[in-house]
Amino acid sequence: MDALLGDPAILSGWGVRAQQQDVLTAQRPQIRAAFQALEALGLPDLPSHGDAHPRNALSGPRGSVWFDWSETLSAAHPLLDAGWFLWWTLNKAGLPVAQARGDLGPHLARAYLTALGCPDVLPLLLEALPLALLQHAVTYDAQFRHWEGTLPGWRPGYVPYVLGRAAHALTERSRS
Repeated sequence: MDALLGDPAILSGWGVRAQQQDVLTAQRPQIRAAFQALEALGLPDLPSHGDAHPRNALSGPRGSVWFDWSETLSAAHPLLDAGWFLWWTLNKAGLPVAQARGDLGPHLARAYLTALGCPDVLPLLLEALPLALLQHAVTYDAQFRHWEGTLPGWRPGYVPYVLGRAAHALTERSRS
């Protein structure tokens, strides 16, 4: 994480705006501390979907199922997958699942943490939202930095998108 966020040339190469770079650079100590707080929980890494969001899940009377496992990580801290899922859910107001229940974010967070056996760590789960975005940025950077597809000079824009959202989330968190 530090290698990506601490290298202005890489961030500029991805087209990350200067203001976002400033936020990400300034927040590096807090980001490190938040990752250490997650680690201190002592939760084991669990199988990770890698792209857990409402559009990759179906739920019905017989249960729920995840699909689109193309970004699967072998294992990751359980709050990072949950953080990605909650970020998507809380920041995409047009999702049918978000419209159906006004308290969806807190409801999902409580249900997940209760099932995980640590219902009292909600503040850390909320801290995990920007960390989940940053984890995805690192994964996407590793996968696409040297991308050579069929269209010369083009590569997927996941890194600047996710880093932009992370910078926004970190800015909002520091205001509250």
